[in-house]
Amino acid sequence: MAYDVVLKSVPKQWIASVRETIPAYSAVGSRFGKVSAGLGPSMSACQYGVALWHDPEFKESNVDAEVGFYLKQKVPAANGVDVHELPEATMASIMHNGSYQRLPEAYDSLLRWVAENGYQVGGPIRELYLKISMPVRQDDESYVTEIQVPVNKAP
Repeated sequence: MAYDVVLKSVPKQWIASVRETIPAYSAVGSRFGKVSAGLGPSMSACQYGVALWHDPEFKESNVDAEVGFYLKQKVPAANGVDVHELPEATMASIMHNGSYQRLPEAYDSLLRWVAENGYQVGGPIRELYLKISMPVRQDDESYVTEIQVPVNKAP
């Protein structure tokens, strides 16, 4: 699949999240319920789900993940949910239309673009879950996911 990479400036963004070490990337979905429960009525301020991957490289297990929801405005933190502002960043971004099983193709294309265009990864990679269905399935081809890689010019 061909991907178009867009370089863009992303403004500061409020997020309600939990950060945990999870067994594998596919375990990310089970953490959204924890954030929802912690936010309670403040869920009305949520925009969409997001995962931040804090490990500097791909890992088979013990993944440092931050899972949550982008917020329209700051809300009170509660029940182990952290509310904080993500910094403004320059992002190399792609839109992935398709199943989560095919996300590695998107990552390969995006990270290759970053390296070939004189950039380096400058922070946690973000996955924005723009279109999903319930129950979430790894093989659903109707999903839309934006992958954003914060970038800096390589020295």
